[in-house]
Amino acid sequence: MDVRAENLGDIIEPRVPPQDETAVAQKISQRPLKDSTLVHVCDPTGSSLRVLGMLLDTRRSDSVGIEIVASEKHYGAVKKVCDGKGVHSSVLHEASYHYGEIEGAEVLLPKEFGQHENWILISRVGLDPLFGFTGGPVSLTRTFGYLMSLAYGRRVNDEPAAGDDTELGELASLLSGVLGKFVSFEILGYKTGIVDVFTGNLEEAHDRARRELLELCKSEAGQLAGGILSSPGGEDEDRTLASSLDSLWNVYRGVGDGGAVGLVAECSDGLGSEAMRLAVSGRLDLKGLSRRREYVEGLETLLFLKHVQTKRKITLVSTLPQYYLESILGIRTGNRAGDALNYVLNSVGARTKLHVLPYGSQTLLRTAGE
Repeated sequence: MDVRAENLGDIIEPRVPPQDETAVAQKISQRPLKDSTLVHVCDPTGSSLRVLGMLLDTRRSDSVGIEIVASEKHYGAVKKVCDGKGVHSSVLHEASYHYGEIEGAEVLLPKEFGQHENWILISRVGLDPLFGFTGGPVSLTRTFGYLMSLAYGRRVNDEPAAGDDTELGELASLLSGVLGKFVSFEILGYKTGIVDVFTGNLEEAHDRARRELLELCKSEAGQLAGGILSSPGGEDEDRTLASSLDSLWNVYRGVGDGGAVGLVAECSDGLGSEAMRLAVSGRLDLKGLSRRREYVEGLETLLFLKHVQTKRKITLVSTLPQYYLESILGIRTGNRAGDALNYVLNSVGARTKLHVLPYGSQTLLRTAGE
């Protein structure tokens, strides 16, 4: 895709320090796997799976009672790593094991947690449009539907809040206090590599990882652009429509009202959430769910999309069927990256300055003063 010099505003990328996975492996080796340990892997990204492999390499040959668990959605990739290391893995059961309360609501965990003395959580820190950040306590909250329903009830509006401190994030922090038994391995990744791993209890590790993430990803645009061209930045991020749109909520504030956004994302694994699947099949009552404050997995992505579309035009280049995107979701589509560029320029003017963001999932774009 060629952008003429007169249209090019800024090319904005994260400020990534050198990556040294040997140093990461040494840090992980300082917290080796013990007997009777349950390891919960919260996401199937390449960096999380590599940390899992490094952690499994720290166990003794005579170790017993080590089990790796993941949600059904993420289990396939996790099982492949575990099989290669000769370690037992399983899909998480339904949450039924009582482990305290949070704001009067019972905190339940799957029964596997009651069968092990030690608990480890592996997650990747990132930007999250609902909680502000993902990783650690937020990733754990997203694992269990009843916790997500509790958190979702704290939503204030439909404005994406990536990189902000939110009431939902505060709720996840309260969960950290209840689940203090966890040792957290929180990963700061870039593309498919690992920048650093933060270890400790859920809240401590998440707080350090979040601060480092902001140092890496937050960029300030000199002025609002008429349009932006963005990509999530790799297969971990652009695998689905839901994850690709989440990357857009990190950067859309760099465009003024009436501006246009072009997103290039493969979406090879399809829609990516239950709410998306219900929406494209005509079975989602968005207004009714919002009125009743009921939660369906991925519902926030549709609410954010509807909100952002009131003030900004969105076009998407992907492998998804155009019918669902245009007729149901109201997203204009293109076949090539150049189509997205042309749409943005045609929407906001041939002389408009555009910001280009190759790694939208790891870029937090703000304007002066934000």
